[in-house]
Amino acid sequence: MDQPGTIAKEIRLNPLTDKEVTPDYVSWLNNPEIRRYLGIRHRREPLKQEDVIRFLEDCESKKRHHWGIYYQGRHIGNVSCSAWSRENRWIDISYLIGDRNVQGRGIATLAVGAAMRYLFERREYHRVQAGAIVENRASIRVMEKLRMRKDAQLRGNAYLPAENRFADEVIYSALKEEWIPPFAEINDIPVLPMRWEKTNTKKESRCKN
Repeated sequence: MDQPGTIAKEIRLNPLTDKEVTPDYVSWLNNPEIRRYLGIRHRREPLKQEDVIRFLEDCESKKRHHWGIYYQGRHIGNVSCSAWSRENRWIDISYLIGDRNVQGRGIATLAVGAAMRYLFERREYHRVQAGAIVENRASIRVMEKLRMRKDAQLRGNAYLPAENRFADEVIYSALKEEWIPPFAEINDIPVLPMRWEKTNTKKESRCKN
């Protein structure tokens, strides 16, 4: 990992819009090495630009957190939350670095850490959890560097269709009252709210007046 302070200054988490659905972005998602451990690995047909746009629209309608990771002004990956419970105050987080030119530099760790801080402090979740196939060591290293604890190993919980086999999956988590960011620079990374969060804030303000 490069020096966290130098890297963090160049990171920003922004909600994704249709404008960011570029051919490069779509090509990440269709890259067999990148999608190997993603949920979209079960999709038989390659993703098209309109598929990704529809997905972003679905995130908006379902009030799902889905950020683009921007490094030096370029969209290089994503941080996303696919499952959550507002009643029980837990949320699941996932992440990817699609631009292979910047993989292995510690960007994912800092970006996910910034998203966790946002979810704990701004959204008031009690628990943030993440899962990974046991062979996905890069993803597991991110969780371990962020001081998440291993909760469980689920036997045969993930199917890899390209390899026609099952694999174990591990679950890690962090609780709000015990989590301390491992790098102080995480606190300085800008994390912009979703568009639907801004709408909710306006509605709440009108109700209070």
